[in-house]
Amino acid sequence: ELYNSKRREQYHRQSELSRKKRRERERMRYHSLDFDNAKDRNKRRASLERERYKKLSQIELAARNAKRRERASLLRKEKKGPNGNDSGQDMDMDMDVDVD
Repeated sequence: ELYNSKRREQYHRQSELSRKKRRERERMRYHSLDFDNAKDRNKRRASLERERYKKLSQIELAARNAKRRERASLLRKEKKGPNGNDSGQDMDMDMDVDVD
């Protein structure tokens, strides 16, 4: 616990440039793993994620899945763009229009 609080404090003290460099180093290290190490990493990450999901209640899981579906829907709408059939803009065709 003491170690974690010290690491948190160090993280908050570092500048944005330092954070950017650190993230870049982590990204390079992550992507530079060879095939077997990458498979091991992915297995480890998948098992951790499964453990996290098992700890969630049904209500929390439903809320998380709803957020995920909404993000996916928004992403699909953004990908279709303004020239697609569904540009992400909902037009209400049932409006009452008075013409005098």
